[in-house]
Amino acid sequence: MVKQAMKKHPIKTVCVEMTGPDVQMDLVGDSCYQPANPLPSKCRHCSFPDLDFIPQPYFLTKGISSPAETSPAWLGNFLVKERVRHILELAVPNACTFYPTAERKSKNKTAWWLAVPNTKLPIPVPKARGPFCSKCREPKTWSCAMGPVRAKMQDFDSSGVDVFKANSWYCPRTAEDDFGEVNRHRKKDGYPPLPWSYWRVDAPAHPQRWTRDMLSRELFFSVRLEQLFKRAKIKGQLVRLYYFKDVKAS
Repeated sequence: MVKQAMKKHPIKTVCVEMTGPDVQMDLVGDSCYQPANPLPSKCRHCSFPDLDFIPQPYFLTKGISSPAETSPAWLGNFLVKERVRHILELAVPNACTFYPTAERKSKNKTAWWLAVPNTKLPIPVPKARGPFCSKCREPKTWSCAMGPVRAKMQDFDSSGVDVFKANSWYCPRTAEDDFGEVNRHRKKDGYPPLPWSYWRVDAPAHPQRWTRDMLSRELFFSVRLEQLFKRAKIKGQLVRLYYFKDVKAS
């Protein structure tokens, strides 16, 4: 009976997108895009990365001594201190897998844990239009106006899931396209071209080598979990996205 009730979830589980500073602890320098933990390729042909791979140790680059207890991380994950990890393990057991982190330069362990949601759910985004990789069928890029998507997400029912990330990914450009555009402008203005090393990649061996840039995924909490964090007086940089400011628990 308990299992059947859990499967049906008669009460709607309302969720909100969580966000935080653009300059994150697991990104390099002041860049909003360059990760401190590069991912291996899932497709050798187009170089699409394995978005679910967690490098070990997981490196952090900045803000490690912050008094905050939560912070956003790359690709729909987030960072927590020990107290928050304990709260999550009690309140939403098995919702996340936790990985230790280390400071990138010293390799010393930090007080932060990388929390990786164990659930990915489809969100109402439009289908990618391509071009698509001829081997893995992943699109070259994927992006859309997120306003309509977030409007639909305000009525989204996660069916009892309290922490999840979108199974879709966002990427508006590739290093290869940026290389061509930048160097076209430099040639027009009389400047020498920038080398491929400026983009931290080698020259592509074929036209379908696409180095996706600005990759991201959305992270969502149920309203009840978000409110629990507030009542527990968790000091955090991870907060409800303003677009969801009026969403209330069911």
